[in-house]
Amino acid sequence: MDYQQLKEIKILNLISKNLRSRRYERKFNFDPYHTDRVMYDLNNSGFVKSYENRRITSVYFDTNNFICYSDNINGENTRLKIRLRKYNNDKNFNLEYKLKKNNIGYKLVVKGPYQLEDSSKLSDAVYLKTGLITEPKIQVIYDREYLF
Repeated sequence: MDYQQLKEIKILNLISKNLRSRRYERKFNFDPYHTDRVMYDLNNSGFVKSYENRRITSVYFDTNNFICYSDNINGENTRLKIRLRKYNNDKNFNLEYKLKKNNIGYKLVVKGPYQLEDSSKLSDAVYLKTGLITEPKIQVIYDREYLF
């Protein structure tokens, strides 16, 4: 069995246990210079703020060959992101598996408390769920606005 077949089986297994987490998302990149215009257009199209703005801190896990990153960049139909994530000033992280199968996303959240220092323990947990040997690769911090 090759990696793609194994990945498909593991991801479908995770999805089948989390059918309630089905998500349809659209993300947009645009020049910050155009923020006012984009927000104006979205508001006039019926979008409304669905959550308060939040600061997101994520630590992404990947293999030494960057399989998860490569699948995302290459637009693979079935892909997985593994991350620690916390919101605003929370002290603890949750472990998240973000799965994408075609255009439908799923998210499995394993509630913490996790800390960055737990990375070897987390790598073991990720291996048991996914079959991937991973380690933390990058930390990303940004502010997010939610519209629905």
